[in-house]
Amino acid sequence: MVGIACRLPGGASDPRAFWRQLAAGASGIAGTPASRRDGFAGFDPAFFGIDAREAAAMAPRQRTLLELAWEALEDGGQRPGELASQRVGVFIGASAGASAGASAGTMPATLASRISGWFDFRGPSLVIDISDSSSLVAVHLACRSLAVGESSLALAGGVAEAAGVVVLKRLAEALRDGDSIRAVIAGSGVMQDGRMPAGEAEIALIREVCRDADIVPGALQYVEAHAAATPAGDPIEIRALATALADGREPGSACYVGSVQASIGHAGAAAGIAGLIKTALCLEHAQIPPQLGLERMPPAIDPSLPIVFPTDLTDWPEHLGPARAGVHALGAGGTHAHVVLEQAPVDRRPAAVARPGYNLLPITARDPAALPAMVGALASELAGDPGPAPSVRDVGYTLARRRDHLEARLAFVYATPADLAAQLARYLAGEPGPQIVTGGRLDPRRRGLAWVFTGAGPAWWAMGRQLFAHEPVYRDMIERCDRAIAGLAGWSLIDELAADEADSHMSEPCLAQPASFALQVGLAALWRLLGARPDAIVGHGAGEIAAFYEAGVYGLDDAIRIAVERGRLYHVLSGSGAMLAVGLTPADAAARIAPVADRVAIAA
Repeated sequence: MVGIACRLPGGASDPRAFWRQLAAGASGIAGTPASRRDGFAGFDPAFFGIDAREAAAMAPRQRTLLELAWEALEDGGQRPGELASQRVGVFIGASAGASAGASAGTMPATLASRISGWFDFRGPSLVIDISDSSSLVAVHLACRSLAVGESSLALAGGVAEAAGVVVLKRLAEALRDGDSIRAVIAGSGVMQDGRMPAGEAEIALIREVCRDADIVPGALQYVEAHAAATPAGDPIEIRALATALADGREPGSACYVGSVQASIGHAGAAAGIAGLIKTALCLEHAQIPPQLGLERMPPAIDPSLPIVFPTDLTDWPEHLGPARAGVHALGAGGTHAHVVLEQAPVDRRPAAVARPGYNLLPITARDPAALPAMVGALASELAGDPGPAPSVRDVGYTLARRRDHLEARLAFVYATPADLAAQLARYLAGEPGPQIVTGGRLDPRRRGLAWVFTGAGPAWWAMGRQLFAHEPVYRDMIERCDRAIAGLAGWSLIDELAADEADSHMSEPCLAQPASFALQVGLAALWRLLGARPDAIVGHGAGEIAAFYEAGVYGLDDAIRIAVERGRLYHVLSGSGAMLAVGLTPADAAARIAPVADRVAIAA
């Protein structure tokens, strides 16, 4: 599970707000709002290219799911624009709420296809309607679709008075792509109770799903129960859970059990996805929120059962291996679903290291009018309201590399987090500045990237020193150039670049030209690492050598040789006072450059 989005009662419009509500033990249950039948006033049809008349005819559930699909993908760092025409599956749990003669804007059957059609997804697109277990069954089907290769990515969720969507991806691919993993689905299953005695199907299903996850039910530390507050159904479910959870459990230990529906009300087809999201957040925070609505143990439930209902915000219990939890959902017709979740694997990637110098933070929107609100929200976020404040570097990376770049563009150039905060405040105050850049997306038919490599020009002492110290790919290229130059010319590029101003010879052509070449191909290596790919390459003077190297005409050894000999020749012809260091006459220089003269002629 790499992405989460939700709209849940109590104002929980995103996963963080939902967690704050749960952790505080706050109830999201309230009176019916006056706008309930009018849809969601905040829906932006223009963002999705929907005209006002069509938007008015759309069911609120369709509007909500479109928003949640986009938000869940962004939460997971998946760029929607890059997923078009891909085998992305959409699996939505929803209960029928329209007549057979309803328009396409309100038919439940179109809830998934509206998402697939707008994003241009080519995977399965299904709506599941089996009452309260619909959305957890949707998650199970999404997992199966991923497992057999039918989908490369999947959105699964549900919608009723509540709504939620998660983005699912095969674990190996999420690790490969550096995704932020929120939880791992270790097993899932669906079962119909048929004529089985009450509770027997639930016990059998939990055991089956735990076998799928290669664990025993006793390895679960928490279970999110369906618990729809029915006097007959809840005791049956709890007794079934307790029976199954006893399998393989350490003597004297108990499993925590809770239910989100006591916090948000009866969620219908969205009950399963709400429970799944709650449980993923519990694993993420290593805490279990208090169970609302439980003043005393119901008399039909045996107090000796190995289960505990949390009454306060509780730290996750001690455990062997990864933290594990179950999520249970019951269907009114007897089709039940269960999912086993595990905590996300530990991220072993090295922490980002702050670089000196300037950084870029980009923000994009469909409409420029939306940018101030986005900047305001970002400023609050970076200030730790609500906390904790994220890393500025991580935010910049996500906005630059893990989001779609839309039509309206805004970028802030900053040196430190405090500098960025000042730039954001300046923008919100309507004050222009050289570190605040606005613009729009270029017409794709006119868009292209050209790399221009300059002539020797003004080479200066210590040039590229910060890049050499902080950018490994740049440093690697400079070291390769240094080895090649030392073999041809007998001097060290790295030593010259590290020299103090008084000891630097960088103004001499014999050094400046190969040093300029090395600086520019080092920069090009860094640009390529950051994802830049040129559509055209051009060079001038000594920059022609770098241009031909980057275009693949020269190998590095030939390019270095041309740069060194060209530098020597220019040094001699310029009558530099340091000719003894070069040790060449004009005739010598011409003879040395002759073996590569054909390639020099091409560059000229």
